[in-house]
Amino acid sequence: FSVHRLSRLQPRIAEIVDSALDGLEQAGQPADLMDRYALPVSLLVLCELLGVPYADRDELRDRTARLLDLSASAEQRAVAQREDRRYMATLVTRAQEQPGDDLLGILARKIGDNLSTDELISIISLIMLGGHETTASMIGLSVLALLHHPEQAAMMIEDPNCVNSGIEE
Repeated sequence: FSVHRLSRLQPRIAEIVDSALDGLEQAGQPADLMDRYALPVSLLVLCELLGVPYADRDELRDRTARLLDLSASAEQRAVAQREDRRYMATLVTRAQEQPGDDLLGILARKIGDNLSTDELISIISLIMLGGHETTASMIGLSVLALLHHPEQAAMMIEDPNCVNSGIEE
């Protein structure tokens, strides 16, 4: 996965972020940062990185929510896991047949070399589940930290060059 691919995704990621910010603003106050911004942005960016078809994203979002729902029964989570694994297998098969330049396509080309189909399905599932929730949580925690330290937020607004070091913190 290359810097070139990521740089090509930058305009699309900016569109995703802008759209989510517009939706957050249109929702009025109080607005739920996690539901309206952090969760959708993290999911959509992961979908772009992996090459998940746009038409599948709502279902993927719903299934991921069911997987992460702590109030769901063990049986409900098991059903969601099976559905997720079936869907990921479909993605892997599609990527094997028509590998793109996305992360899934790159990994699909490795099947048979150092990677089995089952391993790739597991990797993609972990990337989606782990990357979605952790990224969304970090967005939320970062905003909370800036709300608790408005001087840091002001510094980033005043000098955008500080944003990268702020993200690292």
